[in-house]
Amino acid sequence: MESRQLLLSMKPFFRSRLTRWVLLPVLILSILLVVAGVVLSHVLKAKVIAALEEKNGSLEDLDLNLFQRAVTVQGATWTAADSIRIPNHIAVKRIRVSGIHVLAWLIHKNITVDRIELVDGEATYSVVKKVKKDSVNRSDSALAHSDTANAALPFKKIGVREVVLKNIKATIHIDSIQTLSGVVNVSIKEVQLDSTLAQKILSALKVKSFQAEFTSVQLSSKLYTTKISSIQINSAAGKLQLDSISLTPNYGRYAFARKVGKQTDRFTLRIPKIALEGLTFNPLNDSTVISSIHIASARLHVFRDKRFPFIKHQNVPLPVAMIRKFPFALQVDSVKITDAKIVYEEFPEKGFHTGQVEFDDLNATLTHLNNRDSSAKGQATLVASAKLMGKGLITSTFTLPYGKQQSYRAEGHIRNLPLPALNRAVENMAFVNIESGKLNDLSFNFHYDDVQSRGSILVDYENLKINGFTKEKHSHASEFKTWLINLFIKNDKDKTMSKAKRSGIIEFDRDRHKAIFNLWWKSLLSGLKSSVLDGSAKKEKKRTGKDKG
Repeated sequence: MESRQLLLSMKPFFRSRLTRWVLLPVLILSILLVVAGVVLSHVLKAKVIAALEEKNGSLEDLDLNLFQRAVTVQGATWTAADSIRIPNHIAVKRIRVSGIHVLAWLIHKNITVDRIELVDGEATYSVVKKVKKDSVNRSDSALAHSDTANAALPFKKIGVREVVLKNIKATIHIDSIQTLSGVVNVSIKEVQLDSTLAQKILSALKVKSFQAEFTSVQLSSKLYTTKISSIQINSAAGKLQLDSISLTPNYGRYAFARKVGKQTDRFTLRIPKIALEGLTFNPLNDSTVISSIHIASARLHVFRDKRFPFIKHQNVPLPVAMIRKFPFALQVDSVKITDAKIVYEEFPEKGFHTGQVEFDDLNATLTHLNNRDSSAKGQATLVASAKLMGKGLITSTFTLPYGKQQSYRAEGHIRNLPLPALNRAVENMAFVNIESGKLNDLSFNFHYDDVQSRGSILVDYENLKINGFTKEKHSHASEFKTWLINLFIKNDKDKTMSKAKRSGIIEFDRDRHKAIFNLWWKSLLSGLKSSVLDGSAKKEKKRTGKDKG
C-alpha cells in the first residue's frame, strides 16, 4: 500500500522530467535556428549586397527564415551598366522565395521551391538590335557560348510550384520610337526547367498553367497609339479576352499623310471587347488552335487623302497567301464580328471636299481558317451582311481556297437601297447628285485570283435621276453634264426588262499593289458600268469582235 502511494507520488516527477527532456532539445534547436537565421541573414545580406553592387544593384533588407525555409528581400534594384540610351532596369519592393527544398539541392543538385513572389515593382527593358555578322561565325560562336553556358550551370533542374508577379509596371522600349508598357499580374503553376535541354529552350521549359492580367497596356509608335484596358489570359480554361481596345492616330487627317509623305490609309479603331475561346498553343510544333474569336461592336474609321502620290513597291498578297506568311501554324474554327460599323472617307485626287461610304450593323462570320492547309478542296468561307449608308442591305459570301490553283469567289446582293443615300460619296468624289432612284436588287457573282477578276452582275433599279455638277470648290449644277449623263444612263432597269439588258460583265485586272478591298470594289464597279451603260450592246459587240477574230 505504501509502495503504491510512493509510485503515485513520483509519477508527476517522471512526467515533468520527461517533458523537460523533450522540450529542452526542441527549445535549444529553435534558439539555434533563430540565431542561425539572424547570423545567416546578416552574412547572406552582406554577400548579396556586395554581389549586387558589383552588378550595379542594391537592396534595402534581406531576411532568412529557416523555419519556413524562406528568403524575403525588400527594396531590390538593378540597373544595367550598358551604354544604351535607356538602360535595362528592375526595381521590386518585395521578393519572397518560400518552401526551399534544401535536400533536393544537396542530393540531386536540383533547385526546388514552392513559391516565388514579386510584389510592387517596375521593370524597363530596351531591345537592342545586333549587327548581323557572318552566319557561320555567328553559329559557331553561339554554339561555343551555349556549350560553355551548359558546362557552367551548377544545377540540373529547376522546379517551382508557383511563380507570382503582382503589380509589376513593365516597359519595353522596342526602338527609339516604339514603346510598350502595362501593369503585369501573373500566376504560373508548375514551372520546370531542365538544364540538360537548355539548347532547346521550348523543350527545356515546361509550364502546367498560366493565368495573367495585363492592365493599362499601351503601345506608342511613330504614327499610332494603341491602348488596351485589360488583357486576361487563362491557359487552363483556354480563354483570352481583351477589353476596351483603341487605335488612335498621332496626327490629324491631313497632317498624317504629310507625315508619311505618300498616300496611305489612316485608321481610327475602337473595340469594346475581343474574346477568344478554346485557345491552345503547342510550342513544340509552334502551332496555335482557336475554337472561336468574337469581336463585338467594333467602330472603324478609315481616311485616305488621294492628293498625295500612291507609292508602293511591294505587292499585296491575297488573304490566303498573306496568312501563309505567319511564322506559326494557325487554325481558327470561327471568327465572328457583330454590330460593327465601318466608315471609309476619302479626299479625291482632283476634288475639294471629302466623300464617305458607311457600312452599319455589319455582321460577319469567317469559318475554317487554316494557314497550313493546302488541299485542293480546303477553303475558308466568309459570310457578311451590312447596311450600306444605313439604308440598303448588303449580303455576301466569299470563298477563300487553300489550293494554289483554285480561284477565289464572291457572290451576293445589295437590296432596297434609296440611291440618294449615296450622295455623301458621289457628290464630292464624282461631282454628281442623285436626285431620285431606288435600287431594288443588285446581284453579283465573280471569281478572281492574283491577276484578274471575271464574272457578272444583274441590276434592278427604277426612277433614277442624276444631276451633273461642275468640278470646282463651290460647284453648281451643270445642265450640259446632266443631259450627257442621262443620255447614257437609263432611268429604269427593272424586272420589266429582260435580264440580258440588265446584266453586266465584270472584268477587272488587279492592281497587285493594292489590297483585296480595292479588287472587290473595282470588280463591282466594272460590272455596274457595263450594265448601266447599255451592257447588252457592249456584250454583243464584244462577241462579234471575237467571232471576226
